[in-house]
This record gives sequence, C-alpha cells and structure tokens, in this order.
Amino acid sequence: METIDPLTLPAYVALTRRLGGDLWLSQGASGNTAVKQGDRMAIKATRTRLIDMTEKTGWVAVDLARLRHGFEKLWAGAATPENYLAALTAASPTGAGASLETGLHALLPTTWTAHVHSLAGQILAKRAAAEIAARTAFLKGIAVRVIPAVPPASRSRRRSGPPCGKIP
Repeated sequence: METIDPLTLPAYVALTRRLGGDLWLSQGASGNTAVKQGDRMAIKATRTRLIDMTEKTGWVAVDLARLRHGFEKLWAGAATPENYLAALTAASPTGAGASLETGLHALLPTTWTAHVHSLAGQILAKRAAAEIAARTAFLKGIAVRVIPAVPPASRSRRRSGPPCGKIP
C-alpha cells in the first residue's frame, strides 16, 4: 500500500498538532484526525498524542478496501469486539495500532475528519443523565449521547507502543 501524498501529509499533521496543542480540546491521547485518498487513509495511531504527530511518526496507513471487507463480516451478524479488532489489524498491515476510532473515520463520507474529546464534553459526560439533559436542553431537539469511555490499553486492545507521556 502506498503512503499518503506528501503534499497532503503536512496539512494533516499541522491540523492534528493544532488540535493537540489546545488543552480545552484534547488531553493526553484523546481525539483523532484522519485524511483519505482513494482506498487509503492516514489516521492517528492509538496512544499517540495529537501534539506529538510528525510527518514520519504518529500516524498509521489504513487500507480502506481491507477495512470495508472486515466490516462486511461485522454487518453480516458477527459484530464482536474481537472481529472489529481483527478488521483493524488486517487493514493496517504495518502492525501499527490503528486507533479504535478508525471505523468511525472510515465510514464518514468526507476526505478530512477530526474529532476531539473536549474538556467540557468529558466533564459533562460524568454527570447524571438528568443533568446532561438539563444542561443540553438549549440544543432544542438535537440528541446528545454519552458513550462510556474505554481506555486505549484495555484488555480488548493490544498494546502498540509506549504509553503517552505526561503533559509538559
């Protein structure tokens, strides 16, 4: 599989580092960015801080055709964490740890995707459901969902490198 176009990579890394440099948007290894070109996608590697990305390190090349093939098994009724992890592993032949959020980025119909786990969002997610509903009522009908976090080094995910360092 070819690498991502060298003209696109600097812009991808610049966006990623900018998001990672804002502690209101990203703490530790939270958040993710991805850019797609044809059947290729570059995505932040698991357990990598956005601010630590460079053009040579911190991202994983993903074969989208292989990932879609793995998703077919999931959609056919074999939707287990093990099968999802197997699809991620097969789609990133280098063995580098593609982020657990790779599937989300792969399914979005855009070339560039970025998402963060803002400090405000993380604090809100720790509140009771009734308080979340009250604090988001101003959104007038826009559904707010809280998905419990799963640490990147949980038992269901293999380790792919050293843990994140402390924030300087």
